[in-house]
Formats: sequence, structure tokens, C-alpha cells
Amino acid sequence: SLVPLPARSALRGPIAAVVSGIGLIVGGSMASVSAAEQTLPGDLLFPIKIVSEQTRLALTTDKREKVRLKGEFVNRRVEEIKKIAQTDIEKRPERMKEATEILRRDLDTVKNQLTDASEETPSNRVEMAKLVDKTSAEVVAGLKLAKASLPADERPQMADVEAAAVNNSVRAVNVILDSQLHDEGAKKLVTKEELILSINQKVEGVSAHITVATQQLVDAGLISATATTALAGSATSSVPLSVSMQKEFSSSAMTASTSSVTDLLNAHTSLAAARELLSQNRLSEVGDKLIEASKSASSAERT
Repeated sequence: SLVPLPARSALRGPIAAVVSGIGLIVGGSMASVSAAEQTLPGDLLFPIKIVSEQTRLALTTDKREKVRLKGEFVNRRVEEIKKIAQTDIEKRPERMKEATEILRRDLDTVKNQLTDASEETPSNRVEMAKLVDKTSAEVVAGLKLAKASLPADERPQMADVEAAAVNNSVRAVNVILDSQLHDEGAKKLVTKEELILSINQKVEGVSAHITVATQQLVDAGLISATATTALAGSATSSVPLSVSMQKEFSSSAMTASTSSVTDLLNAHTSLAAARELLSQNRLSEVGDKLIEASKSASSAERT
């Protein structure tokens, strides 16, 4: 209406063309988004899938909904990794590397969402933390399935991602514990029994991760099978390895694997400390030890 009458006729044609072009682009984009839904990292249309997800997140204003939505996308990444691992797909190592890097970035976003939750009410923080804990546990379980389908030399690249998921899960539990200290209503959302069960599951998950990392060193011929006996026994105990046992284990390792052996010993020490704290009902302190144990196990795998 602000355009003078003489100019309207001159502009009507170009405007109509632009609008028609936008219609074609949007229509084509919608078709591309639909086609991209089933793609995997490395596929031509996969970037459209990622952009579509980012757009949905950008258009969501509620923080709890953002956490739920991001959890949905993280689970997609895990399913993509499982498909790549379980099929004889072209350029699998390259695709797997891309997939794990994308998942790592997504887990960083989830961690940031958990940090942002500090601005919410205690009840909202608990709800968001529960979503993060659930998503993280699903990531760890999914990655274990994927790793089982991969050759030994392709498994270590998942180690850091698995540790990041454990980290997020532990942080989520800590957020719940902290929220319950400051709000009675938050205690009704998650019972102490549920928290203890969740923490126990994380302890056993980290223990299994350490066992897998140890076996990988055995399979690679870097340590002897007999040297792992002491470690296997300590995996279910709250008592750390004695100095003599540590020396016996370390002496069986090749020089090239010294750092991996050190990481494994550190992992067992941290896990034993976590079990001890759990037995003493010091729930808020267990998390840090679990994170330390998970990181050390991942470092051993990667090295």
C-alpha cells in the first residue's frame, strides 16, 4: 500500500516471480527433509536432516521441551551409529568417525542445557535432569550394542563419546540431589530409592566399561591374560588394588602400553572409591569418582 500506483504494475511481475520461486524452494525443501529422515552420516541429504533438527530446536522456547527434543535427536544419532556398525556399509570407518563426532557435539549441547537448568525452579530442574539421565543411559546402552558389532580396531573411537554420556548422566543425578536439598517438592519427583538404583546402574556400567577396556589390551597382546585376574576381582569390590597387585599387573605390560595400564589402574581405584561412597550413602560424592573412572577407562581404550 505504500508503493505509488504507477509502480505497482512494474513490480507485480517480479514479486509474483519471487513468491513463486520461494514456493518451489519450500516445496522442494519439504520433500528433501522427508527424504533425509532415513539418511546416515556420509549420505548426500544427511546435512538437511541436521538443519531440520536445528530449526525445530530454534523454534522451541520452553527449556524442558528443548531438552526433550534434543534427547530425541541424540537417540537418532545412536540409532545411526548402530546402523553403520551393524551393516556392511561403504566407507564405514569414515562414516563412523563423522557419526561419533556429531553425537559428541550433541552431548555437549545436552550438558549445556543441564547447566542452563540452574535458572529454573527446583521442580523444573529435576524434570530436565530426569530427561537428561534417561537419554544418557540410552546412549551408553546403544553404544555398547554398536561396539559389539565393530572390529576391535574401530571400537576405541567411541570411548570418549561413551564417557561423555556417563558424565552427563552423573551430572543429571547431581542436579537432582542438589535440587532436593533446596526444595521439598523436588523430593516427590524422584525418590531416594530411585536415585540409589540409578547410581548403582551407573557404577555397574562403568565397571563393565573397564572390563571391556581391559580385555581389549589383552586381545591386542599388550598385557597378559593372567595379569587381569586381580583387576577382575576388584571390579566388583569397594577395596582398591593393593600396591603389590598394581606392581604385578604393571610388570606384565609392554612398555608401549604403560599409559593404558596406568589409566586402567586409576579407573579401578576411582570405581572402588565410588562403591565405598555409595555404601556410606554419600550419594553426592559418588558422581565425581564415577566420572574419573569412566574417563580413565576411555583413555585406556583410546591409547
